[in-house]
Amino acid sequence: MLLVLLLLAWVTAVATGWQQQWPNDFSAFYFAARGLVHFGFPLTRDLYSLPTQYALEAAVKGRGGSLAIPFVNPPIAAWAILPFSYLPLRYAFWCWDAVALAGCAGGLWWILRQHPDIPDIWLVALGALASYPTYIALGQGQFDLLWPLGAALAMSAATLARARRWVPRAATSALFLALKPDLFLGLVVPALSRWRNRRVQVFALALLALGLGTFLDLGVAGLRQAIHLETYTLVQRFPPTNDVTALGFFWRLFGPGSLASTLGLLMIPLGLALQAFAWAHRPPRSEADWWWALTSSLCLSLLIAPHDLTQGLLLLAPAAVWSALALRAQGRPLTGLAPWMLALNLAALLDLSPHLYLPIKATPLVLGAAAVMAWRQVAREATHPPEETPREGAVPVPKGIGIRGRA
Repeated sequence: MLLVLLLLAWVTAVATGWQQQWPNDFSAFYFAARGLVHFGFPLTRDLYSLPTQYALEAAVKGRGGSLAIPFVNPPIAAWAILPFSYLPLRYAFWCWDAVALAGCAGGLWWILRQHPDIPDIWLVALGALASYPTYIALGQGQFDLLWPLGAALAMSAATLARARRWVPRAATSALFLALKPDLFLGLVVPALSRWRNRRVQVFALALLALGLGTFLDLGVAGLRQAIHLETYTLVQRFPPTNDVTALGFFWRLFGPGSLASTLGLLMIPLGLALQAFAWAHRPPRSEADWWWALTSSLCLSLLIAPHDLTQGLLLLAPAAVWSALALRAQGRPLTGLAPWMLALNLAALLDLSPHLYLPIKATPLVLGAAAVMAWRQVAREATHPPEETPREGAVPVPKGIGIRGRA
């Protein structure tokens, strides 16, 4: 009941505009989509031109002024908002939030539905849905609410045998990733470790096709403009002061400058190298191993991302359910997840608090600790002898992740 009331409080605050930023991030997607509606898809070549974005916002508002939020996402982010761009901005925002929240809840429900034999796991999903990152994502109208649905599609694709059923799901889940590809760097090593799996190949081909189509649509000049605008936005317009990443951690610790930026960017190859080393020496074998390994990968991915704000922590909503699945498979209670979920929410609140300034950011520390602890569970699972009988209450799982033979 408390979690449901908390979620309703988030929705009410956003719907009434109480202490909400306006215009918010959604306005950037909306103005870009309005440009595509009025001028056609060739405008995509100019979407990353600041004069074009100023003109689009002025055309909607009926006057000039400063650009609220620059549009820096891949073009697919504007394409996704096309159906909502026919409505006035405020109504489009409310409709989009309703659809995105339904997608978030539906994705978590879908993940649970694939494991109906595990009791009480729905409470973990509800806790993830009612989390503080959900409130931030709703307030900004961000795409991060769709991550659980993308994860559910990928999981469903892994359980189906017929290609005509799993191929569309794997390809569609790749489109979700393409909305913010910089958040998923930590999945490179797991994908490479399973490169011979046809689902991973289809996933990669879908991303490659989308990337090629985007390049052909933007052209060299449009791509150059997109890189320039992204750099300008992240370095000057919205520097990583509020980022929950390693880069944001170093900015808070050392202050703005080349030292903090260099250390933050170095965390990307360093994190991937450490992850590759760990996977090479102790690859996941059982399904529980994979749940822990993927949870660790997502925590690492958020930590080393070039840019991510609090709403990106919704990427851990499916990871919370995966961790619960792994705990149940090992015959362990779910109560061990509560401190981690609470710690992430409190850390996000502290890092965004205008009333309390800490010398370091808490969220990157929690993410790093969670990545390590989740991976240690892989080692723990790997130490069990193959013939070990699961403890009472454990859910037997097959060795390795892949097809379960469902038609």
